[in-house]
Amino acid sequence: MSRMRSLFMIFVTLAIVVASSAPVAAESADLGWRDAPAVAFDVLLLRPLSAVATIAGVPLFVASLPFVAPAGAIMTSLDVFILTPADYTIERPLGDF
Repeated sequence: MSRMRSLFMIFVTLAIVVASSAPVAAESADLGWRDAPAVAFDVLLLRPLSAVATIAGVPLFVASLPFVAPAGAIMTSLDVFILTPADYTIERPLGDF
């Protein structure tokens, strides 16, 4: 019974997130309701994955420093490993991929 309650609570939480994000995205990014599945896909899957990619990019950037510093490509490495995933996570409008 406890597992069923947990699954129900997860379902309700996801439904609330999807239902609350779609109208806001529709107003802010001029999306129609036909794009609600894209917004849900973005909120539930793409944003968390890109946030993980941003966090994982920090140690990769640090590990790349000995190789890119002599070439003067530190900003390129920073852009590839940290800034691009962060922009994809934060700056991009909902449902726009």
